[in-house]
Amino acid sequence: MRLPSAFLLLTVLSVSAFAGDGVIEINQAAAAAGGVTPGDAAGLPVTLSESGSYRLTGNLALPDENTGGILITADHVTVDLGGFAIIGPTFCTSVPNTPTTTCGPTGSGDGISGDLPGGFAPENITIRNGTVRGAGNRGITLIFGRVERVRVISNGSSGIEVPIGLATDGEAPGTAIVESWAIRNGFKGIAAGQRGRVENSIASFNGDLGIDCGQSCVVRGNTANWNGAGGIFCSGCVVENNAVDSNTGAGITAGRSVVRGNTVINNTGFGLVLNGASGFAENVLSTNAGGTVDGGGFETGGNVCNGTVTCP
Repeated sequence: MRLPSAFLLLTVLSVSAFAGDGVIEINQAAAAAGGVTPGDAAGLPVTLSESGSYRLTGNLALPDENTGGILITADHVTVDLGGFAIIGPTFCTSVPNTPTTTCGPTGSGDGISGDLPGGFAPENITIRNGTVRGAGNRGITLIFGRVERVRVISNGSSGIEVPIGLATDGEAPGTAIVESWAIRNGFKGIAAGQRGRVENSIASFNGDLGIDCGQSCVVRGNTANWNGAGGIFCSGCVVENNAVDSNTGAGITAGRSVVRGNTVINNTGFGLVLNGASGFAENVLSTNAGGTVDGGGFETGGNVCNGTVTCP
């Protein structure tokens, strides 16, 4: 029996859509229908319970501050936002020339979450290429993975958060946050947990710290300015080639760290707050209202403090 040509065409198209490049598409219609992966209920958040690659093909609108956008429950997941945005109702405002940031409404919804109750943390997660704006709680939260070229703006709590207390298990790597923006979030801009990397990113006008790292991080090539509780905070880290200015509190606070090649100006506290086990070199420190360097540290050469080579 010969099948109608229209039926054959539809069959070919459905197979192509299934095979294709193996990427599962997510949009508002798919979220409303549910079943994107096994166990994914209709509506938001979209639950990704299987390893694989996923791509947004349209914006996702969060209906309220207590609803999340994407919940990741499996290891080895890549979410490409495809230049689209997850958009919620929360809006944050900052007062010019002050670090004051106020957000509302705030709630429990995360834009993208891989931080699950009970200590389970999906591993090898990648989030890239888009925007998370206006979630009631955190923009992006995960434990082990990578965030690249993502803008997290005006979320009720932290922009990108790796809960420090959970990123402590044995040999597990930390999270890399690269070429991303965290702007005008209610709490911290970027909180990178332990053994993480924050590189070539911007953290500005956030309500608390701009960049907060746990032990053994690399913080390199970032801009942190106009944040409400300091620019960069870390311990046992490499902190180099960052531009840190106009934060309330210290520009850079670091313990047992190498602090090198940073430009730190116009902060309301000290430029650098270091303990005696830290070394600092080749930094430019100027017009920090609290002073230049507090807490000691070892000056190893090449620093310029308020126009002189005498530091502190």
